[in-house]
Amino acid sequence: MLNIQPILKNELVSLRPLSLDDFKSLYTVMKNPLLWDQHPAKERATKEGFSRFFKESLESKGALVVIENKSNQVIGSSRYKLLEST
Repeated sequence: MLNIQPILKNELVSLRPLSLDDFKSLYTVMKNPLLWDQHPAKERATKEGFSRFFKESLESKGALVVIENKSNQVIGSSRYKLLEST
């Protein structure tokens, strides 16, 4: 079975499972509207929209937070999304 919440590291970044404690630091990065410019969910740049996105990410149990190793700062996130077969 695929582990959708691994801990991954290389010389530049570390990825680990997203936790509730990551909200503030991740929102600090994600509130920049330019990050969402090419994405259909532009409302994620607002606190309300990001809160929904963050909650869904935690509930997915497949979300990872990305940390820059040099500064130990959160720089983003990613998540697996299970696709339903039709």
